[in-house]
Amino acid sequence: MELTSDRILAIVGIIAAIILVVLDKGGKLKGPFLLILLAIAALITLPMALGNSWVKDTPWGMLRFSKMALMASIVALCYSAFALWIAQPTSPEVEIADTKPPATQPGAGPVSKPVESAPKLISSIDQIYIAGNTRDAKTVGETLIVLVVTIQNTGDPTTVIDYRLEVDIPNRLRPEFFLAKIPDTLKSPGRTRKDKDLVFYAADSLPDKTFSNPLTKDAPVRGIVVFVSKSVTPPELYKPGVGLSLIFKDAKGLYYKITSTSLNLGKITGQSFIGLRSGPQH
Repeated sequence: MELTSDRILAIVGIIAAIILVVLDKGGKLKGPFLLILLAIAALITLPMALGNSWVKDTPWGMLRFSKMALMASIVALCYSAFALWIAQPTSPEVEIADTKPPATQPGAGPVSKPVESAPKLISSIDQIYIAGNTRDAKTVGETLIVLVVTIQNTGDPTTVIDYRLEVDIPNRLRPEFFLAKIPDTLKSPGRTRKDKDLVFYAADSLPDKTFSNPLTKDAPVRGIVVFVSKSVTPPELYKPGVGLSLIFKDAKGLYYKITSTSLNLGKITGQSFIGLRSGPQH
């Protein structure tokens, strides 16, 4: 077989592609420059692919053009596979930490290291109160959900932030609720005309209590959390199967979630607000 110039160029191109892959995997050559060199190697392989006898002996016309396109596609496919192999990131090496105990001097006691325990919060939803702009509102306005919540810390002192509410209603999209800032006094009508109106005080706001004052161990904190939505009505929240989840996180970024599948819509009494100023008006 005669070594023509196009065959020599093709051999050089294939060898160059193999060398480039080896350099990439060995970490000796990286970046876009590597792909540019690979493209040059593909171009110098094309003359042999297009000038072989199977293509060259075919008369000019659609058949020869199709054969040339096929050979060019094969070259492009092969070098594209090389490019994908090169572009694929290699797994980084993981450094294994030394877990051997620290050395001690002769006669010295054991080396101790303080162990920091993560906060662990225990919480409960004691009461759920739902209200609209008016009693038994059936049109979308501002729907309030007021939660009476108790949080107890069994670990290191921590603040609690980022309160969120998720409400799942069967056969509809999840409505969006926003944490509401309680004014000095927030009055809301009772659920029925026989129920007493409720009044909520800003001093009972649980987010305000837990954001600025760290929760200490075994000292439960109780308060109210108010959420508001303009995409749901109170009657929708009274339907069977409605689920509610309160989500919050501590200072270490750990999230906690309380879920209630029963919205506890029984009669609201002063017992639900023990320790708080908020509750039914007398």
